[in-house]
Amino acid sequence: AWRDSSRCCLGPPRERIGNLDTLAPPIDYFDLHTLLTSRGCPMHCTFCGSRLMWGKQVRFHSAEYVLDMLETAVIRRGQRILSIKDDTFTADRSRALAICEGIRKRRLEFIWSCDTRADYLDDALLSEMRQSGCTRISMGVESASTAILRNINKRLSLEQLFDVTQAAKKYGIHTRY
Repeated sequence: AWRDSSRCCLGPPRERIGNLDTLAPPIDYFDLHTLLTSRGCPMHCTFCGSRLMWGKQVRFHSAEYVLDMLETAVIRRGQRILSIKDDTFTADRSRALAICEGIRKRRLEFIWSCDTRADYLDDALLSEMRQSGCTRISMGVESASTAILRNINKRLSLEQLFDVTQAAKKYGIHTRY
C-alpha cells in the first residue's frame, strides 16, 4: 500500500511464502528477545485476526531452523531469556517436541516462554518443555463462561484449562491467561 498525492493505493495481493525456512533469520541481524517460529493458528475463534494477518494455513519454520535461531541467540548473542510469540507454539506437537529435545541435545542453557492453547498441551509435552527451559506458558482463555466460549467459537473446555494448569504447576511452569 502507498499514498499517491491525496489517495491511498493498493497493489495486487501477493502469494504467501510457502517455506518459511527460506527467510533470513532476524536473530542474525538484531538482538531479539522475542522470536516467531510460525505464522497463523489452526483455530477459528470469531474474535481473532490471525487468519486475516497470516492466512488460513498455519506455516511453520522447521525445528532445525528454530534450533539454529535459538543457538544464535544464546551462544552468539548471549541471550538468557527468550519468548516465543507464535499464535500457538505447540500447534504441531511433534515439532514442539523436536525443538525441546534439540535444545537439550545442543546444550542450550536459557529460559523461555511461549504462547499456546490448553488444548494443544498435554502432560508429556509440558514435561519436555520444562526440561528444555520453559518457565512460563501464556494461554488465551478469553472467558470463564462456557456459554461465551461457545459463542466465540473458542473450542476450549474449562476442564481442559484446569487440567493443563495443574500439569504445568506440577512441572514448575507458570501459567498466564
